[in-house]
Amino acid sequence: MTRDGQVAIPLRFDYVGRFVGDRAVACLDVVVGYDSYAGLGAKRTRFPQVENNLNQIMRFGFVERDGVWGFYTADKNFIVLPQFEPGWPDLRGNYPHANGTMVTAGRRCGFLDPAGNVLVSINFGGIREFSDGLAALRQNEQAGYGFIDKSGRFVVAPRFERALDFSDGLAAVMIDGRWGFIDRSGKLRIKPRFDDVRGGFYQQVTAVQKRGKWGLINASGRSVGGFLYDDIDWLEGYREEGLVGFRINEKEGFIDLNGLTVIDPVYDYAGPFREGLASVERNGKYGFIDRFGKAVIGFKYDDAGNFSEGLAKIVVNGKVGYIDRMGQIAIEPQYDDGDEFSEGLVRVAFGPSIPVRIAGKSYGFIDRNGRVVLPFKFDFVSDFKNGLAYVEIGDQQCEIDQRGRLFLCQPGK
Repeated sequence: MTRDGQVAIPLRFDYVGRFVGDRAVACLDVVVGYDSYAGLGAKRTRFPQVENNLNQIMRFGFVERDGVWGFYTADKNFIVLPQFEPGWPDLRGNYPHANGTMVTAGRRCGFLDPAGNVLVSINFGGIREFSDGLAALRQNEQAGYGFIDKSGRFVVAPRFERALDFSDGLAAVMIDGRWGFIDRSGKLRIKPRFDDVRGGFYQQVTAVQKRGKWGLINASGRSVGGFLYDDIDWLEGYREEGLVGFRINEKEGFIDLNGLTVIDPVYDYAGPFREGLASVERNGKYGFIDRFGKAVIGFKYDDAGNFSEGLAKIVVNGKVGYIDRMGQIAIEPQYDDGDEFSEGLVRVAFGPSIPVRIAGKSYGFIDRNGRVVLPFKFDFVSDFKNGLAYVEIGDQQCEIDQRGRLFLCQPGK
Protein backbone atom coordinates (compact mmCIF):
# COMPACT_ATOMS: atom_id res chain seq x y z
CA MET A 1 0.00 0.00 0.00
CA THR A 2 0.98 3.65 -0.28
CA ARG A 3 1.76 5.86 2.70
CA ASP A 4 -1.80 7.18 2.74
CA GLY A 5 -3.23 3.66 3.06
CA GLN A 6 -4.35 3.17 -0.53
CA VAL A 7 -3.97 -0.40 -1.73
CA ALA A 8 -1.69 -0.25 -4.76
CA ILE A 9 -1.35 -4.01 -5.34
CA PRO A 10 -4.38 -6.10 -4.29
CA LEU A 11 -4.19 -8.58 -1.44
CA ARG A 12 -3.75 -11.85 -3.28
CA PHE A 13 -0.39 -13.22 -2.13
CA ASP A 14 0.61 -15.34 0.84
CA TYR A 15 3.96 -13.59 1.16
CA VAL A 16 5.59 -10.50 -0.32
CA GLY A 17 9.04 -8.98 0.17
CA ARG A 18 10.09 -5.36 0.02
CA PHE A 19 10.64 -3.62 -3.27
CA VAL A 20 14.30 -3.53 -4.27
CA GLY A 21 14.41 -1.00 -7.07
CA ASP A 22 11.46 -1.88 -9.31
CA ARG A 23 11.04 -5.54 -8.30
CA ALA A 24 9.53 -7.32 -5.31
CA VAL A 25 9.22 -11.00 -4.45
CA ALA A 26 5.67 -12.37 -4.25
CA CYS A 27 4.80 -15.92 -3.22
CA LEU A 28 1.89 -18.33 -3.01
CA ASP A 29 1.90 -21.16 -0.49
CA VAL A 30 0.62 -24.60 -1.42
CA VAL A 31 -2.10 -24.58 1.22
CA VAL A 32 -3.10 -27.95 2.61
CA GLY A 33 -5.50 -26.97 5.37
CA TYR A 34 -5.80 -25.91 8.97
CA ASP A 35 -4.76 -28.02 11.90
CA SER A 36 -6.74 -27.03 14.98
CA TYR A 37 -5.69 -27.67 18.55
CA ALA A 38 -8.53 -30.16 18.95
CA GLY A 39 -7.88 -32.12 15.80
CA LEU A 40 -8.46 -31.26 12.18
CA GLY A 41 -10.01 -27.83 11.83
CA ALA A 42 -11.66 -26.09 8.92
CA LYS A 43 -10.44 -27.22 5.51
CA ARG A 44 -9.15 -24.95 2.80
CA THR A 45 -6.94 -26.03 -0.03
CA ARG A 46 -6.10 -25.01 -3.55
CA PHE A 47 -6.12 -28.56 -4.84
CA PRO A 48 -9.19 -30.85 -4.89
CA GLN A 49 -7.07 -33.99 -4.64
CA VAL A 50 -5.60 -32.68 -1.39
CA GLU A 51 -9.01 -31.70 -0.04
CA ASN A 52 -10.37 -35.17 -0.66
CA ASN A 53 -7.49 -36.83 1.18
CA LEU A 54 -6.72 -34.24 3.83
CA ASN A 55 -7.10 -36.50 6.86
CA GLN A 56 -4.81 -39.07 5.31
CA ILE A 57 -2.18 -36.44 4.53
CA MET A 58 -2.40 -34.92 8.00
CA ARG A 59 -1.61 -38.33 9.46
CA PHE A 60 1.11 -39.52 7.15
CA GLY A 61 2.42 -36.48 5.24
CA PHE A 62 4.00 -36.62 1.82
CA VAL A 63 6.31 -39.21 0.35
CA GLU A 64 8.83 -39.32 -2.45
CA ARG A 65 8.59 -41.97 -5.14
CA ASP A 66 10.62 -42.16 -8.31
CA GLY A 67 11.98 -38.66 -7.70
CA VAL A 68 8.60 -36.94 -7.35
CA TRP A 69 6.58 -35.92 -4.32
CA GLY A 70 3.02 -36.95 -3.64
CA PHE A 71 0.92 -38.88 -1.16
CA TYR A 72 -0.89 -42.19 -0.81
CA THR A 73 -4.66 -42.26 -0.54
CA ALA A 74 -6.52 -44.60 1.79
CA ASP A 75 -6.81 -47.16 -1.02
CA LYS A 76 -2.99 -47.04 -1.51
CA ASN A 77 -3.11 -45.04 -4.75
CA PHE A 78 -0.15 -42.72 -5.19
CA ILE A 79 -1.17 -39.17 -6.16
CA VAL A 80 1.58 -37.07 -7.76
CA LEU A 81 1.58 -33.39 -6.92
CA PRO A 82 4.20 -31.67 -9.08
CA GLN A 83 3.10 -28.30 -7.69
CA PHE A 84 4.56 -29.21 -4.32
CA GLU A 85 8.00 -27.91 -3.57
CA PRO A 86 10.56 -30.73 -3.69
CA GLY A 87 12.36 -31.23 -0.41
CA TRP A 88 9.31 -30.86 1.85
CA PRO A 89 8.35 -34.44 2.69
CA ASP A 90 6.43 -33.36 5.79
CA LEU A 91 3.70 -30.85 6.32
CA ARG A 92 4.95 -27.58 7.67
CA GLY A 93 3.57 -24.25 8.73
CA ASN A 94 3.19 -22.07 11.74
CA TYR A 95 0.78 -19.48 10.47
CA PRO A 96 -1.92 -18.48 12.98
CA HIS A 97 -5.52 -18.75 11.88
CA ALA A 98 -8.85 -18.55 13.69
CA ASN A 99 -9.27 -22.30 13.25
CA GLY A 100 -5.76 -23.23 14.34
CA THR A 101 -2.52 -23.38 12.39
CA MET A 102 -2.33 -23.15 8.62
CA VAL A 103 -0.41 -26.08 7.22
CA THR A 104 1.46 -25.70 3.93
CA ALA A 105 3.70 -27.81 1.76
CA GLY A 106 6.14 -25.52 0.02
CA ARG A 107 6.07 -22.10 -1.55
CA ARG A 108 6.17 -20.80 -5.11
CA CYS A 109 7.55 -17.35 -5.80
CA GLY A 110 8.10 -14.81 -8.57
CA PHE A 111 8.61 -11.07 -9.05
CA LEU A 112 6.22 -8.12 -9.37
CA ASP A 113 6.66 -4.58 -10.63
CA PRO A 114 5.20 -1.59 -8.70
CA ALA A 115 1.99 -1.82 -10.74
CA GLY A 116 1.43 -5.39 -9.55
CA ASN A 117 2.25 -7.02 -12.87
CA VAL A 118 3.87 -10.44 -12.56
CA LEU A 119 7.17 -10.04 -14.40
CA VAL A 120 8.69 -13.39 -13.43
CA SER A 121 6.09 -16.13 -13.07
CA ILE A 122 5.19 -17.35 -9.61
CA ASN A 123 6.49 -20.82 -10.18
CA PHE A 124 9.81 -21.05 -8.35
CA GLY A 125 10.79 -22.49 -4.99
CA GLY A 126 14.00 -20.85 -3.81
CA ILE A 127 14.23 -17.17 -4.69
CA ARG A 128 16.25 -14.17 -3.52
CA GLU A 129 15.95 -10.44 -4.05
CA PHE A 130 17.68 -8.68 -6.91
CA SER A 131 21.23 -7.49 -6.30
CA ASP A 132 23.37 -5.83 -8.97
CA GLY A 133 20.51 -6.48 -11.42
CA LEU A 134 20.45 -10.26 -10.91
CA ALA A 135 18.49 -12.57 -8.61
CA ALA A 136 19.33 -16.10 -7.47
CA LEU A 137 16.51 -18.48 -8.25
CA ARG A 138 15.99 -22.23 -8.00
CA GLN A 139 13.98 -23.61 -10.87
CA ASN A 140 13.69 -27.06 -9.32
CA GLU A 141 15.57 -29.34 -6.96
CA GLN A 142 17.33 -31.16 -9.76
CA ALA A 143 18.54 -28.05 -11.63
CA GLY A 144 19.58 -26.09 -8.55
CA TYR A 145 20.13 -22.32 -8.37
CA GLY A 146 20.93 -19.96 -11.20
CA PHE A 147 20.59 -16.21 -11.73
CA ILE A 148 17.95 -14.36 -13.73
CA ASP A 149 17.86 -10.80 -15.02
CA LYS A 150 14.85 -8.53 -14.58
CA SER A 151 13.09 -10.02 -17.59
CA GLY A 152 13.16 -13.43 -15.94
CA ARG A 153 15.73 -14.81 -18.36
CA PHE A 154 18.45 -17.05 -16.92
CA VAL A 155 21.80 -15.38 -17.53
CA VAL A 156 23.61 -17.86 -15.28
CA ALA A 157 22.38 -21.42 -15.77
CA PRO A 158 20.77 -23.13 -12.75
CA ARG A 159 23.46 -25.53 -11.57
CA PHE A 160 24.41 -24.54 -8.01
CA GLU A 161 23.34 -26.22 -4.78
CA ARG A 162 22.99 -22.85 -3.07
CA ALA A 163 23.55 -19.24 -4.11
CA LEU A 164 23.72 -15.86 -2.35
CA ASP A 165 23.45 -12.28 -3.61
CA PHE A 166 25.90 -10.39 -5.78
CA SER A 167 28.05 -7.71 -4.19
CA ASP A 168 31.15 -6.06 -5.63
CA GLY A 169 30.49 -8.07 -8.79
CA LEU A 170 30.75 -11.51 -7.16
CA ALA A 171 28.25 -13.96 -5.67
CA ALA A 172 28.85 -16.94 -3.39
CA VAL A 173 27.69 -20.31 -4.78
CA MET A 174 27.89 -23.86 -3.48
CA ILE A 175 29.22 -26.74 -5.58
CA ASP A 176 29.60 -30.25 -4.12
CA GLY A 177 29.10 -28.90 -0.62
CA ARG A 178 31.81 -26.22 -0.90
CA TRP A 179 31.51 -22.47 -1.37
CA GLY A 180 33.16 -20.46 -4.13
CA PHE A 181 32.38 -17.26 -6.02
CA ILE A 182 31.21 -16.47 -9.57
CA ASP A 183 31.08 -13.25 -11.56
CA ARG A 184 27.99 -11.90 -13.32
CA SER A 185 28.65 -14.04 -16.40
CA GLY A 186 28.63 -17.19 -14.28
CA LYS A 187 32.37 -17.74 -14.57
CA LEU A 188 33.92 -19.27 -11.46
CA ARG A 189 36.33 -16.64 -10.14
CA ILE A 190 37.15 -18.27 -6.79
CA LYS A 191 37.13 -22.05 -6.70
CA PRO A 192 34.74 -23.76 -4.26
CA ARG A 193 37.02 -24.66 -1.38
CA PHE A 194 35.40 -23.04 1.66
CA ASP A 195 33.24 -24.63 4.36
CA ASP A 196 31.01 -21.60 4.89
CA VAL A 197 30.56 -17.95 3.96
CA ARG A 198 29.33 -15.10 6.12
CA GLY A 199 27.91 -12.78 3.44
CA GLY A 200 29.02 -10.91 0.35
CA PHE A 201 32.06 -8.88 -0.60
CA TYR A 202 32.51 -5.45 0.92
CA GLN A 203 35.33 -3.20 -0.22
CA GLN A 204 36.76 -6.18 -2.10
CA VAL A 205 37.00 -8.53 0.90
CA THR A 206 34.67 -11.09 2.46
CA ALA A 207 34.64 -13.58 5.35
CA VAL A 208 34.86 -17.33 4.74
CA GLN A 209 35.49 -20.45 6.80
CA LYS A 210 38.14 -23.06 6.00
CA ARG A 211 38.96 -26.14 8.09
CA GLY A 212 36.83 -24.79 10.91
CA LYS A 213 38.51 -21.37 11.13
CA TRP A 214 37.31 -18.01 9.81
CA GLY A 215 39.25 -15.36 7.95
CA LEU A 216 39.07 -12.75 5.19
CA ILE A 217 39.84 -13.25 1.50
CA ASN A 218 40.15 -10.73 -1.31
CA ALA A 219 38.41 -10.77 -4.68
CA SER A 220 41.16 -13.03 -6.06
CA GLY A 221 40.49 -15.63 -3.37
CA ARG A 222 43.75 -14.99 -1.51
CA SER A 223 43.77 -14.96 2.27
CA VAL A 224 43.90 -11.56 3.98
CA GLY A 225 45.53 -12.08 7.38
CA GLY A 226 45.05 -15.85 7.64
CA PHE A 227 42.37 -18.23 8.91
CA LEU A 228 42.78 -17.65 12.62
CA TYR A 229 39.39 -17.00 14.15
CA ASP A 230 36.71 -19.11 15.81
CA ASP A 231 34.10 -16.65 14.57
CA ILE A 232 33.96 -13.35 12.74
CA ASP A 233 31.31 -10.62 12.61
CA TRP A 234 30.77 -9.98 8.91
CA LEU A 235 27.14 -8.87 8.94
CA GLU A 236 26.50 -5.52 7.29
CA GLY A 237 25.97 -3.66 10.54
CA TYR A 238 29.28 -4.81 11.99
CA ARG A 239 31.64 -3.85 9.18
CA GLU A 240 30.35 -0.46 8.07
CA GLU A 241 32.84 1.53 10.16
CA GLY A 242 35.81 -0.44 8.86
CA LEU A 243 36.47 -2.65 11.91
CA VAL A 244 35.29 -6.24 12.19
CA GLY A 245 34.82 -8.14 15.42
CA PHE A 246 36.33 -11.60 15.83
CA ARG A 247 36.36 -14.32 18.48
CA ILE A 248 39.31 -16.51 19.40
CA ASN A 249 39.69 -18.67 22.52
CA GLU A 250 36.39 -17.26 23.84
CA LYS A 251 37.67 -13.67 23.73
CA GLU A 252 36.73 -10.93 21.25
CA GLY A 253 38.67 -8.19 19.50
CA PHE A 254 38.76 -6.30 16.18
CA ILE A 255 40.58 -6.48 12.87
CA ASP A 256 40.50 -3.99 10.01
CA LEU A 257 39.59 -4.80 6.41
CA ASN A 258 43.25 -5.57 5.70
CA GLY A 259 43.14 -8.40 8.23
CA LEU A 260 45.37 -6.59 10.74
CA THR A 261 44.57 -6.87 14.44
CA VAL A 262 43.67 -3.39 15.64
CA ILE A 263 42.25 -4.27 19.06
CA ASP A 264 43.49 -7.40 20.84
CA PRO A 265 40.97 -10.09 21.87
CA VAL A 266 40.64 -9.30 25.57
CA TYR A 267 36.86 -8.83 25.85
CA ASP A 268 34.12 -11.28 26.74
CA TYR A 269 31.84 -9.51 24.27
CA ALA A 270 32.37 -6.80 21.68
CA GLY A 271 29.53 -5.04 19.86
CA PRO A 272 29.83 -3.27 16.51
CA PHE A 273 31.35 0.19 16.23
CA ARG A 274 28.76 2.94 16.00
CA GLU A 275 29.66 6.60 15.74
CA GLY A 276 33.27 5.71 16.50
CA LEU A 277 32.65 3.76 19.72
CA ALA A 278 31.86 0.12 20.56
CA SER A 279 30.33 -1.41 23.67
CA VAL A 280 32.47 -4.18 25.18
CA GLU A 281 32.22 -6.47 28.18
CA ARG A 282 35.02 -7.34 30.58
CA ASN A 283 34.68 -9.15 33.91
CA GLY A 284 30.89 -8.91 33.77
CA LYS A 285 30.72 -5.15 33.24
CA TYR A 286 30.22 -3.07 30.08
CA GLY A 287 32.03 0.03 28.88
CA PHE A 288 32.94 1.70 25.59
CA ILE A 289 36.18 1.76 23.61
CA ASP A 290 37.32 3.90 20.70
CA ARG A 291 38.83 2.70 17.43
CA PHE A 292 42.29 2.45 19.02
CA GLY A 293 41.04 0.17 21.81
CA LYS A 294 41.18 2.88 24.47
CA ALA A 295 38.47 2.65 27.13
CA VAL A 296 36.81 6.05 26.89
CA ILE A 297 33.76 5.19 29.04
CA GLY A 298 34.47 3.03 32.09
CA PHE A 299 33.33 -0.54 32.75
CA LYS A 300 30.48 0.13 35.15
CA TYR A 301 27.27 -0.96 33.43
CA ASP A 302 25.38 -4.25 33.65
CA ASP A 303 24.67 -4.06 29.91
CA ALA A 304 25.10 -1.55 27.09
CA GLY A 305 23.87 -1.02 23.54
CA ASN A 306 25.16 0.85 20.52
CA PHE A 307 25.44 4.60 20.05
CA SER A 308 22.76 6.11 17.84
CA GLU A 309 22.16 9.81 17.32
CA GLY A 310 24.72 10.59 20.00
CA LEU A 311 23.25 8.48 22.81
CA ALA A 312 23.68 4.85 23.90
CA LYS A 313 21.52 2.58 26.03
CA ILE A 314 22.95 1.44 29.36
CA VAL A 315 21.53 -0.85 32.07
CA VAL A 316 22.12 -0.25 35.78
CA ASN A 317 20.49 -2.48 38.40
CA GLY A 318 18.05 -3.77 35.81
CA LYS A 319 16.92 -0.32 34.66
CA VAL A 320 17.51 1.22 31.22
CA GLY A 321 18.87 4.72 30.72
CA TYR A 322 21.02 6.58 28.17
CA ILE A 323 24.47 8.19 28.18
CA ASP A 324 26.21 10.61 25.82
CA ARG A 325 29.61 10.12 24.16
CA MET A 326 31.37 11.61 27.19
CA GLY A 327 29.81 8.98 29.44
CA GLN A 328 27.50 11.48 31.11
CA ILE A 329 24.00 10.35 32.03
CA ALA A 330 21.59 11.94 29.55
CA ILE A 331 18.47 10.02 30.66
CA GLU A 332 18.43 8.43 34.11
CA PRO A 333 18.06 4.63 34.24
CA GLN A 334 14.39 4.11 35.02
CA TYR A 335 12.84 1.96 32.28
CA ASP A 336 12.46 -1.80 32.10
CA ASP A 337 13.25 -1.99 28.39
CA GLY A 338 14.58 0.29 25.66
CA ASP A 339 16.07 0.40 22.19
CA GLU A 340 18.26 2.68 20.04
CA PHE A 341 17.28 6.21 19.04
CA SER A 342 15.73 6.58 15.59
CA GLU A 343 14.55 9.87 14.07
CA GLY A 344 14.97 11.68 17.39
CA LEU A 345 12.88 9.29 19.51
CA VAL A 346 13.43 5.98 21.26
CA ARG A 347 10.93 3.35 22.32
CA VAL A 348 11.06 2.47 26.00
CA ALA A 349 8.81 0.36 28.20
CA PHE A 350 7.70 -0.37 31.71
CA GLY A 351 7.00 -3.95 32.71
CA PRO A 352 8.65 -7.32 32.07
CA SER A 353 11.46 -7.05 29.53
CA ILE A 354 11.38 -10.65 28.26
CA PRO A 355 9.73 -11.65 26.01
CA VAL A 356 9.00 -8.56 23.88
CA ARG A 357 5.23 -9.04 23.84
CA ILE A 358 3.89 -9.88 27.28
CA ALA A 359 0.91 -8.87 29.37
CA GLY A 360 1.55 -5.96 31.69
CA LYS A 361 4.14 -4.30 29.50
CA SER A 362 3.49 -0.74 28.27
CA TYR A 363 5.48 1.11 25.60
CA GLY A 364 5.95 4.79 24.90
CA PHE A 365 8.43 7.13 23.20
CA ILE A 366 10.80 9.66 24.72
CA ASP A 367 13.06 12.26 23.10
CA ARG A 368 16.76 12.94 23.66
CA ASN A 369 15.96 15.02 26.74
CA GLY A 370 13.96 12.19 28.32
CA ARG A 371 10.65 13.97 27.72
CA VAL A 372 7.71 11.65 27.11
CA VAL A 373 6.52 12.40 23.59
CA LEU A 374 4.07 9.53 23.17
CA PRO A 375 2.55 8.15 26.39
CA PHE A 376 3.01 4.64 27.79
CA LYS A 377 -0.21 3.14 26.51
CA PHE A 378 0.92 0.75 23.77
CA ASP A 379 1.24 -3.01 24.03
CA PHE A 380 4.01 -3.04 21.41
CA VAL A 381 5.76 -0.51 19.17
CA SER A 382 8.44 -0.47 16.48
CA ASP A 383 11.09 2.17 15.85
CA PHE A 384 10.19 5.22 13.79
CA LYS A 385 11.11 5.01 10.13
CA ASN A 386 10.23 7.68 7.59
CA GLY A 387 8.09 9.42 10.18
CA LEU A 388 5.90 6.45 11.10
CA ALA A 389 6.02 3.61 13.64
CA TYR A 390 3.95 0.46 14.03
CA VAL A 391 1.97 0.16 17.27
CA GLU A 392 -0.35 -2.33 18.90
CA ILE A 393 -2.96 -1.01 21.29
CA GLY A 394 -5.72 -3.20 22.64
CA ASP A 395 -7.14 -5.18 19.75
CA GLN A 396 -5.85 -2.78 17.08
CA GLN A 397 -2.72 -2.57 14.95
CA CYS A 398 -1.93 0.91 13.64
CA GLU A 399 0.70 3.26 12.27
CA ILE A 400 1.47 6.33 14.36
CA ASP A 401 3.28 9.58 13.59
CA GLN A 402 5.41 11.56 16.04
CA ARG A 403 2.44 13.74 16.93
CA GLY A 404 0.54 10.70 18.16
CA ARG A 405 -1.93 10.50 15.28
CA LEU A 406 -3.02 6.97 14.42
CA PHE A 407 -3.36 5.80 10.81
CA LEU A 408 -4.47 2.67 8.99
CA CYS A 409 -5.78 0.91 12.09
CA GLN A 410 -6.92 -2.68 11.66
CA PRO A 411 -8.22 -5.29 14.09
CA GLY A 412 -5.43 -7.38 15.61
CA LYS A 413 -4.91 -11.03 14.84
